[in-house]
Amino acid sequence: MIVLAGMTITFIVPRIGPADPVTAALSRIMAIDEYTDPEIIESVMSALREAYGLEGSLADQYIRFLQRAFVGDFGYSIFSLTTTVNEIIIASLPWTVGLLCTATILSWLLGNLIGVIAGYYRRKSTHLLEYIAIIVQPIPYYILALMLIFLFAFLIRIFPSGGAYSPGRVLKLDLPSILDVLNHSFLPGLSLVLGGYGWTFLSMQALTLTVKKEDYVLFAKMKGLSQNKVMTRYVMKNAMLPQFTQLALRLGSVFNGALIMETIFAYPGLGHRLFTAIMTFDLTLMMGIVTISIFAIATAVLVLDIVYPFIDPRIRFR
Repeated sequence: MIVLAGMTITFIVPRIGPADPVTAALSRIMAIDEYTDPEIIESVMSALREAYGLEGSLADQYIRFLQRAFVGDFGYSIFSLTTTVNEIIIASLPWTVGLLCTATILSWLLGNLIGVIAGYYRRKSTHLLEYIAIIVQPIPYYILALMLIFLFAFLIRIFPSGGAYSPGRVLKLDLPSILDVLNHSFLPGLSLVLGGYGWTFLSMQALTLTVKKEDYVLFAKMKGLSQNKVMTRYVMKNAMLPQFTQLALRLGSVFNGALIMETIFAYPGLGHRLFTAIMTFDLTLMMGIVTISIFAIATAVLVLDIVYPFIDPRIRFR
């Protein structure tokens, strides 16, 4: 039901606006070929509406959209004309998944590891890490990204300000290409890691402060177990449970963060494609990318529900 509701909203919202995607596509075609015959224009408009699934009533369009979506066929891109939405998504998806998933997992691991240490030991040396998290966490992501671009791309000039690889480079599976891609992905990856670190750190620290007061933790200390064993086996193991939910939801919604990050860094992933689709009112591409995002979030929640009983033995299916 959640997937169906999300797809219904995806279908309705673009149609509320005053712009007509077929008219926009026809304007681009006429600018190239200069059609003037009204019969030819009407024929082209009819062909475009059929190709983009915009023929018939809204109910007919909605049914065709659901049928196409569930078989993974989103038709042709209105802006690219001869390129299918699936081809655009397949070309852009590896960039988004590779960068955002890696950065999300890395920020989650760092935030949890440093958070549990800072929450358990509460020493002066850990206060600096807490202050960094408190400062970074409320900063809007786009401000943080622009600060990193200004510092490392324009002021110090260590990393490029945008793109996924150097202009003119033909990507191959060799060391120079890999190093070039990593060099271009460092700044967007760092901005994602810093942006996710603050909240993960603070939530893990708060959970650790609560868990370490539990009776079973005090009992473990009375048994003479070392502090590191108590922290890892008793405190961290139990404090991590809510964090797995956070990780699953963050991985499922990586496409949401891709829109801002990829637009700022001109990164050729799904977020950048979605921004371009919105600006050019490429209806089919917009609906295709948003539908993929809905399925990703729903799949992440489903996988979490299946895996959670194995993570927490107190939960069992009845």
